[in-house]
Order: sequence, then C-alpha cells, then structure tokens
Amino acid sequence: MREATFWIIVFSVVFAFVSYAVNKTLGKRDEVRAKQKRFNDHMKEMQDAMKRNDEAKLKELQSREKEMNDAMMQTMFLPFRAFIVIIPLYYIIWNYVLPALFPNYSITLPFSLPGGIDFWNANVWRPTFGARGFFIWSTVVAGMLVVELLWTKVEARALGGIAKLFKRG
Repeated sequence: MREATFWIIVFSVVFAFVSYAVNKTLGKRDEVRAKQKRFNDHMKEMQDAMKRNDEAKLKELQSREKEMNDAMMQTMFLPFRAFIVIIPLYYIIWNYVLPALFPNYSITLPFSLPGGIDFWNANVWRPTFGARGFFIWSTVVAGMLVVELLWTKVEARALGGIAKLFKRG
C-alpha cells in the first residue's frame, strides 16, 4: 500500500513537471506573462490619462489599442497548444496506466476532500480515494507546491546566476 502511494505521488510530480515544461515551451508561458503585463500597463496608463483628462496621451494610447487587443487574443490561444500534448498524456495515465498498475488501490486520508466537480455539494466530500482520485489531488498539490512555488523560484535563481555570469564576462 505504501509503495503504491509512493508511486502515485511520483507519477503526480512527474506529470506536474511535464505539464509545466510543456506549458513553458509550447504554451510560451513567459511570452504570455510578458504580454499580459504590457496589456495591464497599457490599461493603467489609459486610466491615468482619463483621470487627468490628457487628450494627447489618450489619442496615443488609443492608436495602440488594436495592437494591444491582438496581443491579448494571442495570449488567449497560446496555452491551447500545450493542451494538445497534456490532455492525451493525462488520458493515457488516467485510462491505462493507473488502472493497470493500481487496480485495487484505496487510501483513506485523515480529512475529506471533494471527490467531484460540484465541490460545493456536501455529498461529494470524502476521505477515501482510489488511484485516480489520489492521483488528481497529488497532481494538484505537486503542481501548486512543488512546481509553482519551489521550482519556479529555483529556476529564477538559476537563470539570475547565469545572467550574472554573462554580465561579468
């Protein structure tokens, strides 16, 4: 039982890292964030110009409006490219790997978690999960804690260190 739990957690962490890597490359995550920041900065400038009644600044910003809207449309569709890889991978793990490797797996947690999409419904909260349910929750935790909170900080530090090396040389 403990060994099965360990391997489900390993699958979850690996899946979270693969999803992150695919989102970063195919989904161009950094580009999406940069475009969103530009768009937010543009909107803030627009609001400031409206508050100050700065007609010249408003005209300048409105001339860039089409460019900003096009950039936002691109950012909406970029993540879907990553889903082309992530969804089939998830489907294979969900339908073939987990049932084949852990057919009778069950774990009872000391607390309840939602076991369905309608989490607001008290009837779907439960402490016992099979391999698939535990995989989902392990992936959520691995994705949020391991990848988003820890790995992104490690990656930023590593990239910052590399950038400093190039600046010195």
